[in-house]
Amino acid sequence: MPAPAPVLATPPALQLLDHAVGHACPNGGVSSGKAILEALRVAVRTPALLDDAQRAGSDMAYVRHVVHADSLERFTVLALVWRPGQFSPVHWHHSWCAYAVVSGLLEETGYDWHEAAGRATTSMRRERAEGDASFAIAGSARIHRLGNGGAREAISLHVYGVAAARIATGVNRVVDPLAVG
Repeated sequence: MPAPAPVLATPPALQLLDHAVGHACPNGGVSSGKAILEALRVAVRTPALLDDAQRAGSDMAYVRHVVHADSLERFTVLALVWRPGQFSPVHWHHSWCAYAVVSGLLEETGYDWHEAAGRATTSMRRERAEGDASFAIAGSARIHRLGNGGAREAISLHVYGVAAARIATGVNRVVDPLAVG
């Protein structure tokens, strides 16, 4: 009989993040985006936060690694690894979300949604350095694109208000590229 797979211990920084985010969203909805941002800022300053596998990127596209799933299915934590030149599509979120930059430099472009025209127009551009964090509620009020325009790999830690089982379908609503101006 083969030995059971080892149970990996959750690093202390992720345990603290889990605890803080759990308190900030006791029933799945967010009561304190500010508390989540502060917990993310603390977590990303921890050197042993992510293991080598969770820091692995790909030349094909940015990579999303699930690093923690809340036992009550209120949220999921992912590490995103961005090689130079890799960007997300323009999107908004079906759930609340927050992220912080672990290493490197990311670029975030924000968009305003014009319902009558069915178009998204650029409203801001911002560089996000190590330790920078951002929070957004669900919906089209916070449309953005995130990526790595720099010369070295970047890593970000994201928390989404969905269960891990829904992470592929319950997070992003991609804006049609033809509707972005």
